[in-house]
Order: sequence, then C-alpha cells, then structure tokens
Amino acid sequence: MGVLTALALTTALVTSVGDASGGDRQDPAPELVTDIATEDAVVSVLQLFAAQVTLTGVASPDAGAFALPGPSGRAAALRDAAATVGSTLGALRDAEVAVGTPGRDYALDGDHDLLLEETLDVATLTDDLATLNDIHLTLLTGAGTADLRTAPAALADVVDRRPDGPLGAWAGTLQDGLDGDPSAASAAGAARDQADALWRTRAAVLRPAALEPLTAFLNGIDPGVLTALDGHPVAGPALRSLRR
Repeated sequence: MGVLTALALTTALVTSVGDASGGDRQDPAPELVTDIATEDAVVSVLQLFAAQVTLTGVASPDAGAFALPGPSGRAAALRDAAATVGSTLGALRDAEVAVGTPGRDYALDGDHDLLLEETLDVATLTDDLATLNDIHLTLLTGAGTADLRTAPAALADVVDRRPDGPLGAWAGTLQDGLDGDPSAASAAGAARDQADALWRTRAAVLRPAALEPLTAFLNGIDPGVLTALDGHPVAGPALRSLRR
C-alpha cells in the first residue's frame, strides 16, 4: 500500500438520472466536476515530487557507484537532477501555490533544501570515487585513462578532503601501488568495495522529501480531480507512484 492510504483509488463513473419529463439525461457524478485551479495546483505540487523521484532514480544506490554510467556520469546526472529539483522548488514557492493547505506546507518544508544539500554532497563524493577509480583501473588493469604522473597529487587531494574512512584508505593503497608495493592490488580492491558500500549508504538517503504534507494535501483533494489527472504526463505517473 502506498502513502496515499486515504486516497480514493476508484474511477468515478457518469450516472444516469431521470429528468422531470421522464426522459433520461446524463449528469456527471459530483466528484467529476473538477476545478481547473485545483488541478493546476495539484500538478504544480506533483512536479516537485516527480523531479525528486527522478533524482532518486539517478542515485540508484542498489546499482552501486561504479555501474553505468559510471561515477563521473552519475555525479553529473546527480547535479542535473538537483538543479531540476531546485528550479521546480523555487517556482513552486514563488508562485505561492496551494496557500492555506498542506500543499503550501509541502512547498515550504525545509526537507527539500536538505535533500538538495545531500544530493550535492553525494555528487562530490561521487567525483572523488571517479578520480580514485580511474587511477585504480589505470594502475591495476590498464583500463583507465588516468595520467599516473599526476596521480600522486590527485590522491593527496582526496586524502586531504577525506582523511578518514574508505576513500582515504583506498587512496593510500593506490599510492602504495604507485610506489611499487606488490600487495597493493588486493588491498586496493577491498578498499574500493568499502568505498562503494559507503556511497550506497549515502545515496540511499536521496529520497523524495516531505511526504506527510504532500499526502495530506492530496487526500484533501476531490477524488474526481485526481481521477482527471491520471492521464497527465507528470501528475499521472506521480499519483500512481504514491498509490503503490
């Protein structure tokens, strides 16, 4: 069951009622009488949720940092997704959508800002993984593109930023490999796995924010309005995701 536990999931139907003359006429059920302004507000709010769902997909913690498109490509994609979330959030706040409803609370919730900060932090972590991974592949398999003449400086930069934890340890083993230590290959492989585990933990935090006020807002909308939006290219998939 999705987060919209109180959200009507049935499709409203058109009902037949008799008129005063005994003939039949078709009237829409009350829940199908939609308010365009309300529809627009729901769409605006769901655009932010949809952008955050996309960001979650880009993070893809289950796949790991080194799965395609690789750490460099993933870092760039995370920044692009964060930019989309940020611009959508700014537009929603500037337009003062859904004033006096939980939808406004959703737009103003500080967890959105925290999500953006965490996304950029993960993107920076991913950049460091990309640097180390390229040196790792170049040094140990010949499959990378790193310039090993400048690798010591790049490794030192990572250690300066992350002296503790798996990335610092990985950088240290790679430096040992550059110095000719024959045991560096196995140690670097283990450190790489630990760095990937750290990345997965950090990336798993990147999830759509402030679902409680979003759910409260949508559960206060006439079910007919939501039914009418099932075919919307943004609102429809967002509603289906929330209903799961």
